[in-house]
Formats: sequence, structure tokens, C-alpha cells
Amino acid sequence: MLYYRGSWTKKSAIMVTADRLVKDEKDSCKQDVLSDYQARLQHSKYKQEHVFSHPSVPGFGVDVEWQQSDQKHWFITCSKCEYEQYLEWPESVDTKLREFICKECHEPLSKEDRRVGRWVAKHKDRKYSGYWIPLLICPWITAGEIIDKFNDTKTGKEFFWNKVLGLPYVGSGNKVTQQIIFQNL
Repeated sequence: MLYYRGSWTKKSAIMVTADRLVKDEKDSCKQDVLSDYQARLQHSKYKQEHVFSHPSVPGFGVDVEWQQSDQKHWFITCSKCEYEQYLEWPESVDTKLREFICKECHEPLSKEDRRVGRWVAKHKDRKYSGYWIPLLICPWITAGEIIDKFNDTKTGKEFFWNKVLGLPYVGSGNKVTQQIIFQNL
């Protein structure tokens, strides 16, 4: 039996017991309600949890699970120099040619180079399995689209880091400085 519930009211979280929880967009949910959902697994012998989300800021939401996971990255091999690598911004993008490039030989990478790869865990002995899935690894997304998203002033840097790169973002608007703390004492 599948139940779909929201994450904005406590009533939704306490109505049904569960064997498996799938938390989608954890960083956008009310965190105290997610804790109530967690309690719904207490009776279960399975106690399965799956968490999906774009990260928001370091040390919050899905980033906490990511830090505890084996941190799998999608590794590809350049067909020209055979260097194995994972794609990252901006090292894997030539912004002038608007192409994905090898970080070693700087030659363009084909869609096939990006499509064929393998998941490699950064940490071997961790309890949780985590996958970093940035748009960079999607072969149907071009380097030009990534560059355009980076340059889009309407969506901003936070959108680019969170939703395109799949990384937490700390910008000037979401940092708590010593000055801010003293101002609010």
C-alpha cells in the first residue's frame, strides 16, 4: 500500500505507520514534520528511508546525509587521453567553445564520453549510499545550457549551485556573521 503525504502539517505525519519513507525535496520540507514521519517507522522490522533533494546550505537537510554517505561521483573516461574523472564546474567546461572538456588533455568530451561511466564511492566503509547527480553528467544537457544557467541573473547563483550543480551554497545573504549576531543581541 502506498500513501502520499505532505510535509507541512503534523497531522499528515502521524496518521499512518510505515516500513519505508521516501523523503523527496527534504531541504524544502518542514524539518520537524519529517522527524514525526521518522517515528512512524518505529514498529517496522524494515525501517527503510530514502532521501532525495537539491541541497540548500552546508550542514542542513540532505547535505547532512551526504556527509555521512559514501559520496558516489559519476566517473567518466576521456576517449582521447583515457583520463578518468568526474565533471565539475568550471574545470570541465570550456566557456568560449561552450563544450565539456577533459580536465587532463582539455579536448572536448562527447555525449558518449559523458554517458558511459561508473559510480565511484569516495568513502568505502560508510553505512549510507549517496549519489551526487549534477546536470553536468546528463548527456542530453549541453555545456552551453550549463553556461547559460550560470549567466542567468534572474535565477541567481544559489539556483545554479543548488539546482544545476547539486551543491550546497553559502552566499552573502545566507551567512551568519559575527556582526549579524551582535546586531541581534
